[in-house]
Amino acid sequence: MGIFDYKEKIEDYFVEMDDAYKLRNFPKGFFASQVKRWRNGWLYCVFSMALFFYILTIMISGFLKNGIAIRSFQDFFNIARILGFIIISAILFIPLMKMWRTNKIKGESEVIEKYMKSSGMSQSDLQEFARQVMEPGTKRIWLKGEAYSLGGRDTGIMTRDFIWFQRFWCVLRKRDIKMICFYESTNTEYSRGGGIGLYHLWIELLVDKERKISAMTEKAAGEFLIEFIRESSPEVDTMEGRVLTEEEHEKFYEK
Repeated sequence: MGIFDYKEKIEDYFVEMDDAYKLRNFPKGFFASQVKRWRNGWLYCVFSMALFFYILTIMISGFLKNGIAIRSFQDFFNIARILGFIIISAILFIPLMKMWRTNKIKGESEVIEKYMKSSGMSQSDLQEFARQVMEPGTKRIWLKGEAYSLGGRDTGIMTRDFIWFQRFWCVLRKRDIKMICFYESTNTEYSRGGGIGLYHLWIELLVDKERKISAMTEKAAGEFLIEFIRESSPEVDTMEGRVLTEEEHEKFYEK
């Protein structure tokens, strides 16, 4: 595999798709599956909002049934809380509907058009990617391992000539990739015991400032990916495998 020495196996992060997986996930082709994915996401949002309003209606009905006379501070607090829920829900629901009107996707042609804009590719290039997805040798990518990726996070597809990650509406041609870099990020998650600092390692594949994809990764998985990209783009800049800090990564794009 090149210059790197691994204890991990490549199969931990890159698994060849079998026919059963392709038929289950892409029965009508890659872009048809993306239409379904987008619609399912919106159905989930609408269902969540509908469930929230249903629960809210039950709460309001209870108050109306028992009378809304304010007899104590607790009554006032409960009414204020319900009104607050209604206002916050409206604030969230309005931009959601605006986003729906702006980004609504009717079918496969609209999905392809969206990918054309973000990927800088022609329709024929994207159709070639979709065709290669169904070819033997196409790999599923799990840069954080299978257990992490089962939730749909940072999974991708690598064909003979292209690479794609689930979080992005973007396909990159491997030979066009100019740079691959590692960078780190930290965030704090709070619980009753206090804040816990979480460290994340990312890998970013860049064609230009507009066309790039990134995903959380294990170091070995990222290095395996670099070797795959080098097969198509031998001159790709890897910054010698150095991990950029958050500040260095931000300043890189400021330049």
